[in-house]
Amino acid sequence: MTPLTQTLYTLAVFAICGTAMAEGLKVAATPPWTMAKDQKLYTLDYSGQGYPGLSCTVEVKPDTYYKLGWKMRCSAPESEASFALGIEVDGRRRFDSYVLTDGWSDYAAYFHSAKGGEVKLRPYANPGQPKTIAVKDLEVTPVTPETFRRNLLPDGDFELSSGVPANWRKTWGTTTNPAVVVSSQDFLSGEKSLEVAFAKGGLQSVQMPVVLGKEVEFKFWAKAESDRALTVSIQAWSPFGHRGEHFYKMDKIKVTPEWREYSCELTVSTDTAKYPDLLDRLMFVSVAGEKDRPGKVRFDGLVFHEVDGD
Repeated sequence: MTPLTQTLYTLAVFAICGTAMAEGLKVAATPPWTMAKDQKLYTLDYSGQGYPGLSCTVEVKPDTYYKLGWKMRCSAPESEASFALGIEVDGRRRFDSYVLTDGWSDYAAYFHSAKGGEVKLRPYANPGQPKTIAVKDLEVTPVTPETFRRNLLPDGDFELSSGVPANWRKTWGTTTNPAVVVSSQDFLSGEKSLEVAFAKGGLQSVQMPVVLGKEVEFKFWAKAESDRALTVSIQAWSPFGHRGEHFYKMDKIKVTPEWREYSCELTVSTDTAKYPDLLDRLMFVSVAGEKDRPGKVRFDGLVFHEVDGD
């Protein structure tokens, strides 16, 4: 199937799906997880040992993009990613990590259905400190063309996050999570912003869906304590296991003490032989500070979307 044929077929599937109607999600809660009577709230009094999880299955259409969304909170805020989500598509498994917050926050995971059929999802706790974890409103929905053009980045203004950014985690080589959601009175809208104390390393988003051959853009507002440089990138690195060459674009930007909007764009390659990670139709964005110059930067209004046009 050529990239053009694939795109036309995907759009046809979208047309059949119509608006983002939720696919039926079968959830099994085994002890120590408990389930509320309405089957929408799941609670875990976690001892800190083992990998207790929820078992979820969903029937999906072939060659279609989907989003798993849920709300989650913990009895105490954390800075390290101690909660995980296993996703099995076509017999291939990936494991995404998430940071737990002490207030209800919106979480998300995207996947491409490949050949379709049954997809297995398993949210679970990793060994660590004892805690109480609550999960609710688990739902799988198709990703429509309109969603691609609006914003694929969950909670880009951080108004739905509590304590730490729910859909971000530290990059490889970063010693501690440098990010926290703070009250903000000087941005254009909302009451919260993201503050990142950059030292070594940085922060990266969840994986987000892309269409081969399409132009995508990561844009955001930022301000710093003083003028400083940031490295912003859009990358494909398969969560199922990297293979082939690394497809990415990296931009250097200068952030000032005033709120300004910045952007990074690239056209998603169609060369899946050279960049086989793109077969998974997923990419993520990341930001990093100056290696030898620590400092704080605030972010708001983050958007990752497909740019209109042929």
